[in-house]
Amino acid sequence: MKNIQHRIKKYFLNIAKIFFSKNTKILEKVSLFYFYTKIAFANFLNGRILHLKSIKFLGFKIYFKTISELEMLIEEIFIDEAYYFKFKKNNPTIYDCGGNIGVSVLYFKHLYPGAKIKVFEPSPDVVALLEKNIEANNLKGVSVCSTALSDSEGTVSLFIREGMSLASTTSLEERRGGTEVTVRKSKLSEYIDEDVDLLKIDVQLSEGSVFKDLSAAASSKNIKSILMEYHYAFGVEDNNLSDILNFFEKNSFSYKISLNAEKPDGFKTYIIEASKKPV
Repeated sequence: MKNIQHRIKKYFLNIAKIFFSKNTKILEKVSLFYFYTKIAFANFLNGRILHLKSIKFLGFKIYFKTISELEMLIEEIFIDEAYYFKFKKNNPTIYDCGGNIGVSVLYFKHLYPGAKIKVFEPSPDVVALLEKNIEANNLKGVSVCSTALSDSEGTVSLFIREGMSLASTTSLEERRGGTEVTVRKSKLSEYIDEDVDLLKIDVQLSEGSVFKDLSAAASSKNIKSILMEYHYAFGVEDNNLSDILNFFEKNSFSYKISLNAEKPDGFKTYIIEASKKPV
């Protein structure tokens, strides 16, 4: 009963967020309301009556691992608008680090159909769904890099928790019994060969390594703005917020930080938005 009450409360809270958004027009709000309701209802029925592997959403067809994870992604990306960013041009270049199954890619393409997107994702099973979603929606200008991002090249262990692909991590301290797979790791700086209008980062406790690489790379000067989730877990080494802020300050970024979520065990996520200061 408490679970149902929680679902109902969350549903109406999200509906309020949809209709109070300052970034969408009324017809877009109505459309998002309809499709979010469909996903929330499908999640409630999944395993009872439905056994879905894909669903239509805002004109896109989305394949997913679990409907509960998809609903979480829709809430974070389309309703909370964690990665909303306004560009002056219609064809921004976006690097999506931690693309998961591609809901963030669909969001960016929903906002800017002409966007050029390079998306990074290390988990082999998730990459298969990411590529399937790109192909199913005939997305142009999107390329996939199947690699974990770090400050060195080679291989690394990725820990994948059952039913929690959103929490896959290379952090030994936060593996929490996940299945271990060996994946390729790469430097993000080696992929930056153009101006990047937006660098989106959600790499589950590997942020420190990413910025260690960027701090030493000349190609980081091509980055114009950054939207990221910074993950904090007590005892995790080499993921210091101070190192990231130092990068911003040395490279003339203005930035703001807001708390996104906090768990009883002390695990926290922050949204950080940074933009290059006008010259």
